[in-house]
Amino acid sequence: MADATKLLAMAAELGGASHWANTTTVQKDRVLEAAHDVERESTPATTHRLHYESYFFLAATRQLLRVCQTYFAETGDNDLQDALDAFRDAAPDAVTFRDWSEHLDAYFAGTGWMQDGRVDRDATLDFEVQGDRVILHFDRRTLDLLDTHAAAQNVAAAASAAWWHHFRKSPPDQP
Repeated sequence: MADATKLLAMAAELGGASHWANTTTVQKDRVLEAAHDVERESTPATTHRLHYESYFFLAATRQLLRVCQTYFAETGDNDLQDALDAFRDAAPDAVTFRDWSEHLDAYFAGTGWMQDGRVDRDATLDFEVQGDRVILHFDRRTLDLLDTHAAAQNVAAAASAAWWHHFRKSPPDQP
């Protein structure tokens, strides 16, 4: 267990659950701001910002999930497993959207890691804004960023509680 604890501590130094939970919140707010900017004045610059802020939200969410999955692998905590399952139910395509945005060239070629069929060459990333909800649409899939954010926050809270419960000390990413 000492090696695993050392690995978890090192992972926390690189960005633990609360670090990435906070990052997803900052990015969610930036996505909403960018979406509202596009609604006010759709220009190449505002649209470009919406795209990159969404990408960074997805990247932060993926990092949060990696940390939480590492915590689960070490603890086997049932509540954390339930939170991870609830995340997958709430945002089943979150990891896929991040993977697409990172490796779009491979998906168009039909060689993407999570490939479930060639991505249509005419596919575009579309944004739907409904008040404070931003919904991504891409090639037969949809992702609501507000639901994704809420589920990510629940996973982070469960990971922090699992760390506390199993190691009887403050989570490595909390004061």
